[in-house]
Amino acid sequence: MTPELPNILISAKDLYLKAGRHDLVEAVSLEVSEGEIVSVIGPNGAGKTSLLKLLLGLYKPDRGSIRRRLGLRVGYLPQKTSIDPVLPLSVARMMTLTESFSRKEVETALAETGVLSLIDEPVQTLSGGEFQRMMLARALLREPELLVLDEPAQGVDHLGEAELYGLNTSGFLGWKREAVWRFTVTTMTTFMVFPEMLKPRNLSRPLEFSR
Repeated sequence: MTPELPNILISAKDLYLKAGRHDLVEAVSLEVSEGEIVSVIGPNGAGKTSLLKLLLGLYKPDRGSIRRRLGLRVGYLPQKTSIDPVLPLSVARMMTLTESFSRKEVETALAETGVLSLIDEPVQTLSGGEFQRMMLARALLREPELLVLDEPAQGVDHLGEAELYGLNTSGFLGWKREAVWRFTVTTMTTFMVFPEMLKPRNLSRPLEFSR
């Protein structure tokens, strides 16, 4: 058995993924370590989300290898989440659909992202920005070692995008920046996907993708 590498959460070597005749991911190798903020930047169709899903084990590579830390806790904010408009689902229930958490834990996570007041509201009534804040809180509930954000400003207006990415301040998250930043520098690694036109400043480790 290959020994675990200290401080390495995910290690990928020479990844390839095809869809028909098209190369979605080609010859990508990288390591994601504890305490890093890794940003993947590129235009639509460059393979950013495909790479992310390979690293998380949601896709299987056509070639190459991926190693993940045993028992790695991941908080994942996907690019899009579809909710049935007729499904009676409150924010509190959405937060605990796949895992059991106490009301207090849910309240704390929602407070971190600024939407505690919406805890009993139907998710279908939330704005794009409110929905994404709720989903970020849901990802943080697991106290992840690795937080994965796939274009988190999807469905958010321009003001919300600026707040989210903190373009004029830290270049990171605009939602309770100090809270999320505290998690990141002490206990959590962050892996983010950005569209090319929203590339924030001051990225600690950007990975540029092209078509």
